Amino acid sequence: MGMVVETEEWVLTPLAYPLLSAASLAAVLLLPHFSRPHAAVVTPSSPSPFDVGTTPFLRFRRAFLLLFCLASVAEGIHSVFGEDEFVRCGFGREQMAARLAAATAAVLFLGGASGVVSDKLGPQNACIFYWMLQLAVGALKSFSGLRCAWVNNFILALASSMFSFCFETWIVLEHEKQGQNQDSLFDTFWLMTFFESISLVGSQGITNLLLDDDNKGILLPYTFAALVSVIGILYIRKAPSISTAHHASVIGSYQKSFFAHVLRGEW
Repeated sequence: MGMVVETEEWVLTPLAYPLLSAASLAAVLLLPHFSRPHAAVVTPSSPSPFDVGTTPFLRFRRAFLLLFCLASVAEGIHSVFGEDEFVRCGFGREQMAARLAAATAAVLFLGGASGVVSDKLGPQNACIFYWMLQLAVGALKSFSGLRCAWVNNFILALASSMFSFCFETWIVLEHEKQGQNQDSLFDTFWLMTFFESISLVGSQGITNLLLDDDNKGILLPYTFAALVSVIGILYIRKAPSISTAHHASVIGSYQKSFFAHVLRGEW
Protein backbone atom coordinates (compact mmCIF):
# COMPACT_ATOMS: atom_id res chain seq x y z
CA MET A 1 0.00 0.00 0.00
CA GLY A 2 1.46 3.32 -1.04
CA MET A 3 1.86 6.14 1.45
CA VAL A 4 1.96 9.82 0.63
CA VAL A 5 3.76 12.12 3.07
CA GLU A 6 2.44 15.67 3.00
CA THR A 7 4.73 18.35 4.33
CA GLU A 8 3.26 21.45 5.91
CA GLU A 9 5.43 24.23 7.21
CA TRP A 10 4.39 25.84 10.48
CA VAL A 11 5.61 29.40 10.82
CA LEU A 12 4.78 31.95 13.47
CA THR A 13 3.18 35.18 12.39
CA PRO A 14 5.54 38.18 12.43
CA LEU A 15 3.51 39.71 15.26
CA ALA A 16 4.30 36.78 17.56
CA TYR A 17 7.98 37.63 17.92
CA PRO A 18 7.57 41.13 19.42
CA LEU A 19 4.74 39.83 21.61
CA LEU A 20 6.93 37.05 23.02
CA SER A 21 9.78 39.48 23.62
CA ALA A 22 7.49 42.03 25.29
CA ALA A 23 5.91 39.37 27.52
CA SER A 24 9.32 38.06 28.61
CA LEU A 25 10.63 41.54 29.34
CA ALA A 26 7.48 42.43 31.29
CA ALA A 27 7.90 39.28 33.40
CA VAL A 28 11.41 40.35 34.38
CA LEU A 29 10.46 43.96 35.11
CA LEU A 30 7.38 43.08 37.16
CA LEU A 31 8.95 40.22 39.12
CA PRO A 32 10.57 42.41 41.83
CA HIS A 33 7.30 44.33 42.27
CA PHE A 34 5.08 41.30 42.80
CA SER A 35 7.65 39.36 44.83
CA ARG A 36 7.87 41.93 47.66
CA PRO A 37 7.23 40.42 51.10
CA HIS A 38 3.90 41.44 52.60
CA ALA A 39 4.83 42.71 56.04
CA ALA A 40 3.16 45.07 58.44
CA VAL A 41 6.26 47.24 58.66
CA VAL A 42 7.01 49.10 55.47
CA THR A 43 10.47 48.09 54.25
CA PRO A 44 12.31 49.23 51.16
CA SER A 45 11.68 47.04 48.19
CA SER A 46 14.29 44.53 47.20
CA PRO A 47 16.35 45.76 44.27
CA SER A 48 15.95 44.14 40.91
CA PRO A 49 18.86 42.71 38.90
CA PHE A 50 18.79 45.89 36.80
CA ASP A 51 19.83 48.33 39.54
CA VAL A 52 22.30 46.47 41.80
CA GLY A 53 25.84 47.81 41.91
CA THR A 54 27.72 51.04 41.51
CA THR A 55 26.98 53.52 38.75
CA PRO A 56 30.12 52.75 36.67
CA PHE A 57 29.43 49.04 36.88
CA LEU A 58 25.77 49.45 35.88
CA ARG A 59 26.83 51.57 32.93
CA PHE A 60 29.30 48.91 31.84
CA ARG A 61 26.77 46.09 32.29
CA ARG A 62 24.17 47.83 30.14
CA ALA A 63 26.73 48.30 27.38
CA PHE A 64 27.94 44.72 27.78
CA LEU A 65 24.42 43.28 27.61
CA LEU A 66 23.75 45.25 24.43
CA LEU A 67 26.93 43.87 22.89
CA PHE A 68 26.04 40.36 24.05
CA CYS A 69 22.59 40.69 22.47
CA LEU A 70 24.17 41.65 19.15
CA ALA A 71 26.46 38.61 19.39
CA SER A 72 23.48 36.37 20.13
CA VAL A 73 21.61 37.77 17.12
CA ALA A 74 24.57 37.04 14.82
CA GLU A 75 24.91 33.57 16.34
CA GLY A 76 21.21 32.86 15.86
CA ILE A 77 21.14 33.98 12.22
CA HIS A 78 23.91 31.57 11.27
CA SER A 79 22.25 28.65 13.07
CA VAL A 80 18.65 29.15 11.92
CA PHE A 81 18.87 27.36 8.58
CA GLY A 82 20.38 24.07 9.71
CA GLU A 83 20.40 21.34 7.09
CA ASP A 84 18.13 23.40 4.82
CA GLU A 85 21.19 25.40 3.83
CA PHE A 86 22.98 22.22 2.75
CA VAL A 87 19.90 21.19 0.77
CA ARG A 88 19.91 24.52 -1.05
CA CYS A 89 23.56 23.91 -1.91
CA GLY A 90 22.65 20.51 -3.39
CA PHE A 91 24.41 18.35 -0.79
CA GLY A 92 23.32 14.84 0.08
CA ARG A 93 23.23 13.23 3.50
CA GLU A 94 26.75 11.87 3.21
CA GLN A 95 28.12 15.26 2.21
CA MET A 96 26.27 16.96 5.07
CA ALA A 97 27.66 14.50 7.59
CA ALA A 98 31.17 14.86 6.16
CA ARG A 99 31.02 18.67 6.38
CA LEU A 100 29.79 18.67 9.97
CA ALA A 101 32.22 15.96 11.06
CA ALA A 102 35.20 17.73 9.48
CA ALA A 103 34.30 21.06 11.10
CA THR A 104 33.79 19.42 14.49
CA ALA A 105 37.07 17.51 14.29
CA ALA A 106 39.00 20.65 13.34
CA VAL A 107 37.46 22.66 16.16
CA LEU A 108 38.32 19.94 18.68
CA PHE A 109 41.99 20.74 18.11
CA LEU A 110 41.79 24.51 17.67
CA GLY A 111 38.95 24.99 20.13
CA GLY A 112 41.03 23.55 22.95
CA ALA A 113 43.79 26.07 22.27
CA SER A 114 41.36 28.98 21.86
CA GLY A 115 41.09 29.35 25.63
CA VAL A 116 44.85 29.78 25.93
CA VAL A 117 44.83 32.28 23.06
CA SER A 118 41.98 34.14 24.76
CA ASP A 119 44.00 34.44 27.96
CA LYS A 120 46.95 35.71 25.94
CA LEU A 121 44.95 38.32 24.03
CA GLY A 122 42.69 39.41 26.86
CA PRO A 123 38.88 39.22 26.99
CA GLN A 124 38.18 42.26 24.82
CA ASN A 125 40.54 41.24 22.03
CA ALA A 126 39.11 37.71 22.20
CA CYS A 127 35.61 39.15 21.71
CA ILE A 128 36.90 41.23 18.79
CA PHE A 129 38.37 38.06 17.30
CA TYR A 130 34.96 36.40 17.70
CA TRP A 131 33.33 39.29 15.84
CA MET A 132 35.93 39.00 13.09
CA LEU A 133 35.06 35.32 12.66
CA GLN A 134 31.37 36.21 12.42
CA LEU A 135 32.18 38.95 9.92
CA ALA A 136 34.20 36.53 7.81
CA VAL A 137 31.36 34.00 7.71
CA GLY A 138 28.75 36.66 6.95
CA ALA A 139 30.88 38.17 4.19
CA LEU A 140 31.63 34.80 2.58
CA LYS A 141 28.02 33.62 2.69
CA SER A 142 26.80 36.92 1.24
CA PHE A 143 28.20 35.77 -2.12
CA SER A 144 26.31 32.94 -3.79
CA GLY A 145 29.52 31.38 -5.11
CA LEU A 146 31.09 31.13 -1.65
CA ARG A 147 28.01 30.25 0.37
CA CYS A 148 28.69 26.52 0.23
CA ALA A 149 32.44 26.67 0.87
CA TRP A 150 33.68 24.22 3.51
CA VAL A 151 35.66 26.93 5.28
CA ASN A 152 32.37 28.53 6.37
CA ASN A 153 31.51 25.54 8.56
CA PHE A 154 34.96 25.55 10.11
CA ILE A 155 34.94 29.28 10.92
CA LEU A 156 31.39 29.15 12.23
CA ALA A 157 32.17 26.19 14.50
CA LEU A 158 35.23 27.99 15.88
CA ALA A 159 33.18 31.15 16.47
CA SER A 160 30.50 29.17 18.31
CA SER A 161 33.12 27.62 20.59
CA MET A 162 34.55 31.06 21.41
CA PHE A 163 31.11 32.54 22.00
CA SER A 164 30.60 30.26 24.99
CA PHE A 165 33.49 31.63 27.04
CA CYS A 166 34.96 34.91 25.73
CA PHE A 167 32.03 37.09 26.85
CA GLU A 168 31.71 35.25 30.16
CA THR A 169 35.42 35.73 30.87
CA TRP A 170 35.12 39.45 30.19
CA ILE A 171 32.19 39.98 32.56
CA VAL A 172 33.81 37.90 35.33
CA LEU A 173 37.01 39.94 35.15
CA GLU A 174 35.02 43.16 35.19
CA HIS A 175 33.17 42.00 38.32
CA GLU A 176 36.48 41.31 40.02
CA LYS A 177 37.96 44.60 38.84
CA GLN A 178 35.09 46.68 40.25
CA GLY A 179 34.78 44.67 43.46
CA GLN A 180 31.27 43.31 42.91
CA ASN A 181 29.95 40.51 45.09
CA GLN A 182 29.05 36.99 43.99
CA ASP A 183 25.31 37.66 43.97
CA SER A 184 25.81 40.44 41.44
CA LEU A 185 27.71 38.01 39.22
CA PHE A 186 24.86 35.50 39.44
CA ASP A 187 22.37 38.23 38.50
CA THR A 188 24.50 39.20 35.52
CA PHE A 189 24.69 35.62 34.26
CA TRP A 190 20.93 35.35 34.68
CA LEU A 191 20.44 38.51 32.63
CA MET A 192 22.83 37.19 29.99
CA THR A 193 20.80 33.99 29.68
CA PHE A 194 17.56 35.95 29.47
CA PHE A 195 18.76 38.42 26.83
CA GLU A 196 20.41 35.63 24.86
CA SER A 197 17.05 33.85 24.64
CA ILE A 198 15.30 37.04 23.52
CA SER A 199 18.02 37.72 20.95
CA LEU A 200 17.78 34.20 19.54
CA VAL A 201 14.01 34.57 19.16
CA GLY A 202 14.51 37.98 17.59
CA SER A 203 17.09 36.61 15.17
CA GLN A 204 14.53 34.10 13.90
CA GLY A 205 12.07 36.93 13.27
CA ILE A 206 14.70 39.04 11.51
CA THR A 207 15.66 36.09 9.33
CA ASN A 208 12.04 35.45 8.36
CA LEU A 209 11.62 39.10 7.40
CA LEU A 210 14.77 39.13 5.26
CA LEU A 211 14.30 35.69 3.73
CA ASP A 212 12.57 35.30 0.37
CA ASP A 213 11.32 32.20 -1.37
CA ASP A 214 14.09 32.17 -3.95
CA ASN A 215 17.67 31.11 -3.41
CA LYS A 216 18.96 34.68 -3.61
CA GLY A 217 16.88 35.73 -0.64
CA ILE A 218 18.92 33.57 1.73
CA LEU A 219 21.88 35.89 1.22
CA LEU A 220 20.20 38.87 2.92
CA PRO A 221 20.33 37.45 6.49
CA TYR A 222 24.05 36.77 6.12
CA THR A 223 24.63 40.34 4.93
CA PHE A 224 22.74 41.57 7.98
CA ALA A 225 24.88 39.34 10.23
CA ALA A 226 28.03 40.82 8.68
CA LEU A 227 26.68 44.32 9.34
CA VAL A 228 25.96 43.41 12.96
CA SER A 229 29.53 42.10 13.27
CA VAL A 230 30.94 45.41 12.04
CA ILE A 231 28.79 47.27 14.58
CA GLY A 232 30.00 44.93 17.32
CA ILE A 233 33.67 45.50 16.45
CA LEU A 234 33.26 49.28 16.41
CA TYR A 235 31.24 49.20 19.62
CA ILE A 236 33.67 47.04 21.58
CA ARG A 237 36.68 49.14 20.57
CA LYS A 238 35.18 52.11 22.42
CA ALA A 239 34.90 50.17 25.68
CA PRO A 240 37.53 50.78 28.40
CA SER A 241 40.34 48.31 27.93
CA ILE A 242 41.36 45.78 30.59
CA SER A 243 45.03 45.33 31.33
CA THR A 244 46.46 42.20 29.71
CA ALA A 245 49.55 41.98 31.92
CA HIS A 246 47.98 39.16 33.90
CA HIS A 247 46.95 37.31 30.76
CA ALA A 248 50.41 37.54 29.24
CA SER A 249 51.88 35.66 32.20
CA VAL A 250 49.29 32.89 32.01
CA ILE A 251 51.00 31.13 29.10
CA GLY A 252 53.94 30.15 31.31
CA SER A 253 51.62 28.54 33.85
CA TYR A 254 49.88 26.63 31.06
CA GLN A 255 53.23 25.30 29.86
CA LYS A 256 54.27 24.24 33.35
CA SER A 257 50.94 22.49 33.94
CA PHE A 258 51.11 20.72 30.58
CA PHE A 259 54.62 19.37 31.15
CA ALA A 260 53.87 18.41 34.76
CA HIS A 261 50.45 16.77 34.38
CA VAL A 262 50.43 15.49 30.79
CA LEU A 263 54.02 14.58 29.96
CA ARG A 264 55.33 13.65 33.41
CA GLY A 265 52.08 12.35 34.89
CA GLU A 266 52.35 14.36 38.12
CA TRP A 267 49.09 15.11 39.96
